[in-house]
Amino acid sequence: MAGTTGCGICLSFFVTKLTQRTLALPQRESLALLALTIFASGTLLWLVDTLLQASTVVGGWTLRSFAIRRYNWVYFNLLFGFQIIVLALIQSTRSLAQREKELVEAQLAALRFQVNPHFLFNTLNAISTLISERNGDAAEEMIAKLADFFSATLHADLSALVPLGRELETVQAYLDIETVRFGDRLHVEYRFDELSVVASVPSLILQPLVENAIKYAVAPTIAGATIVITAHVIEQELIITVEDYATTASPRDHKHSGTGAGLGLRNVAQRLQTQYGQAGSLETKKVDDGFLATIRLPISQGTHWRKA
Repeated sequence: MAGTTGCGICLSFFVTKLTQRTLALPQRESLALLALTIFASGTLLWLVDTLLQASTVVGGWTLRSFAIRRYNWVYFNLLFGFQIIVLALIQSTRSLAQREKELVEAQLAALRFQVNPHFLFNTLNAISTLISERNGDAAEEMIAKLADFFSATLHADLSALVPLGRELETVQAYLDIETVRFGDRLHVEYRFDELSVVASVPSLILQPLVENAIKYAVAPTIAGATIVITAHVIEQELIITVEDYATTASPRDHKHSGTGAGLGLRNVAQRLQTQYGQAGSLETKKVDDGFLATIRLPISQGTHWRKA
């Protein structure tokens, strides 16, 4: 019995290794090889078991010994067949998870390629305007800040989580560019608690919201507007808001079906859906003299802090 068990363990190890390699082959070849593996392993274990048991019987083994134990051959083949089915299911689950991960990464990469060219177009257009107005110093400063911004964000992984504090630094780098363009017309306020700053957020998730506020709140008005960015942790949920309101009472039309705002907001919402499912969301609404965008995230995923 001990000999049969030891042989079975060795064969099981061999079958596991061979199955892992075989499943990577084309389907027809892998099925044929797996069937051969089941037959060979089951037959070999049956032969070893029969010979070991027959050797303990007076007269040794005979053909009748194999005939008596023929049902063991079926049992051993079923045993190895079940093992291969389990291994195939595990491999299939891993492959599916890997494909889903690759799909998510591809979706995030596609969203990134949509956002960056749009932002670059807006900035280059602003630089062109400054040059046409013969404001060379401001244009040169904007180009330098644009280079700094892309240096910090070009290689950012959109699927990665970063502390909110680092994300706010990226937002400030973007605002530095727009400050050259709008000057005193752009006012920004930050309001956040200590826990929110170290909580994790998707990389580059806030810049499209701030860009949306500038496009529809600051750019259309002579007096400009104020952008307020807040972040708070409430009951295991991180709530981030980007709100804009007019510096003076001047009506504005917040449309979000245009190329810039619509694309930016849709990308943010889609990224949250892709990364968090129903747990992450983007809510937008008009408010008095302005517009409010609210991001809700679970802090349990990738958070950088722990309660004492």
